[in-house]
Amino acid sequence: MFHTSTIPTTGVGEGGGPWLKQWLDEEGISRELMQRDVKATTKQGILFVDWGQQPKQILHAFTPKGQAHSYHFDAKRLSKILLDGLELDIRNQVVEIVESEKKNKELIHTKESGIEAFDYIIDCRGIPSAHHSDQEENCSPLIASGALLQTCEPLQSVHEDLNNFQTTNAIARPHGWIFLIPLQSRTSIGYIHDSHITNTEAVKQDLKMYLAASNLTPISPTRNIQFKTHISTQFLKNRIYKLGNRAAFIEPLEATAIESTILHCKLITAHIAKRKRNQPTTKEEVEMENNFNRVILNNMERIALFVSWHYSQGSIYDTPYWCKAKANHEILKENRVHPIIARDFDKWIEKGLQRQPRKVPSQGRDNMFFAWSEQSFAAIANILS
Repeated sequence: MFHTSTIPTTGVGEGGGPWLKQWLDEEGISRELMQRDVKATTKQGILFVDWGQQPKQILHAFTPKGQAHSYHFDAKRLSKILLDGLELDIRNQVVEIVESEKKNKELIHTKESGIEAFDYIIDCRGIPSAHHSDQEENCSPLIASGALLQTCEPLQSVHEDLNNFQTTNAIARPHGWIFLIPLQSRTSIGYIHDSHITNTEAVKQDLKMYLAASNLTPISPTRNIQFKTHISTQFLKNRIYKLGNRAAFIEPLEATAIESTILHCKLITAHIAKRKRNQPTTKEEVEMENNFNRVILNNMERIALFVSWHYSQGSIYDTPYWCKAKANHEILKENRVHPIIARDFDKWIEKGLQRQPRKVPSQGRDNMFFAWSEQSFAAIANILS
């Protein structure tokens, strides 16, 4: 594992989706352990407030509703229990990844050790900076580019019963939307906005108004972070894999970063195993690489289109942010994702409008548009109506 202090950690929302819970179950991390050691609460879905054309609250519940769940969690605590028991060789100060002339090796240059060779490299260095040479990505798929982060006292409902199902709240506001994530020891708040059209002070004032109206008491200073939504076009080159925010970052709305990273980890593991097992020729290696890149690009375009759809009917606020977000969905659908992805998306909307409620979670790749069943499409259609 390589670490560099020159790339800052981006703040996270600390909520996951159903695939996070499924993966934690596979790793033997139980609900009881999550509650005790990670201070997690049980997440049943996302409550959308004032999205669409009318004031309302609509729950996008994990399916089957009332049974399926994920978690809200303390990110630092979760990292600790995931790393416990692993043997890690952590190196500092990565200077760069160096292209190798050898077919079966990749090179990393560090300040500590100079250049070292490895069989495979997984690049998790975060969102590429504007001046970085690694700039072969698509245009930004969504408009959000900033977040004001605030920590508040925990909600009373969490204190009353730790086993109460909680929701991540997504509240439409004039300059964007606010996420509210209930943890045991605190409530995590973030105001997502477009810093290109709204200054930070205006967002900060509206956040204060929301906190006061909601009786939420801040217990930390407000943090302001900037980010860039992006999708890489090359997730694998030779033996270098991109993962996490290095591969893509959409935005926090549906907690897709963790879900997609879990899937991509499994795809990387399977891809390396296939390489070792089959000993492919150079031509076969190129074909495998192209297939890998195509699968992940398709996944990320599905995520971007599904998330942007939430904005397609705006909110109760007729403001520059919501007007721009509405227009961006059509631009993304018509010009920035593959036509097959756009066509499949329209089919899933139709499925959602005709769907019968599921009694079990959807299973299998053929039954999902990335991670979402037709029930999810039906829920979002209700939000937008």
